[in-house]
Amino acid sequence: MNLPKLSGLLLLLVATNGYSQTRVVGTTVPVREVQMSFPEAGIIEEIAVEEGESVKQGQLLSKLDTRVLDVALRLAVVKAESQAAEKSASASWNLHKRRFDELTRLARSGSANKDEVARAEADFEIAEANLDTAREETRSRIIEVEQIRAEIKRRTLLAPFDGVVTRIHREISENFQPGQDAVLTVVQLDELHLVLHFDHRLARQLKTGQLIPVRNAGFGPETNPGAPIMARVVLVSPVTDPASGTTRVKLALDNTKRQHRAGLKYAVDLAEMQETGQMAHR
Repeated sequence: MNLPKLSGLLLLLVATNGYSQTRVVGTTVPVREVQMSFPEAGIIEEIAVEEGESVKQGQLLSKLDTRVLDVALRLAVVKAESQAAEKSASASWNLHKRRFDELTRLARSGSANKDEVARAEADFEIAEANLDTAREETRSRIIEVEQIRAEIKRRTLLAPFDGVVTRIHREISENFQPGQDAVLTVVQLDELHLVLHFDHRLARQLKTGQLIPVRNAGFGPETNPGAPIMARVVLVSPVTDPASGTTRVKLALDNTKRQHRAGLKYAVDLAEMQETGQMAHR
């Protein structure tokens, strides 16, 4: 791929050392890191994962003791599924409606008096009100089931995304209270972010989507400083720090194959960018 040369201003800045930076270093961090906690108090009944374990979105991580709620849910489900009250009210409604309709027909031919029709109408209206009440009770019981299920869900931690459990902070049987330390930490590692602070004149040359060569600046046998990695610009802050004259820039490194590690230092060599002109639009 033929990569366009850097702008004249950028080359001039590097060549004349118009600013103090020659190498910008930052540390990789996960694209997302979540401290998982319960919003309710309770006894930790289960921790279903281990540190270092990969998890899928929606996978059970931990749960509080919900035995009391489980019993309440079973009872509420039985009540919600019972049709006895509504069937009885419906049968009464049908009976009184037929009687009222029949007396109304007879009254038109003079075979029924007004008092009989009035009593039948009143009985029908009472039966109709009882049927409405029975239906409202059924809906209320269904809502009660949903409420208890929501309470159980609030006491269950599920993985918010595909990721890795990096830390378990609590133990089974501990009494958890909201506001205490998290139960566990989950990170997403498919992409890593690298936050750097560039001289504001250089930052102005960067655009979202551009590719910049970075090199592993860490130490250890797993590092390979000689192998450049193309990182994508995902953010150029619109604000410059007045004290340092630098602008915050966030780069993204593809890590779908887990070839990079979070917590390592990566560097952008400005002299190398001048020599190679390695910057391109994605």
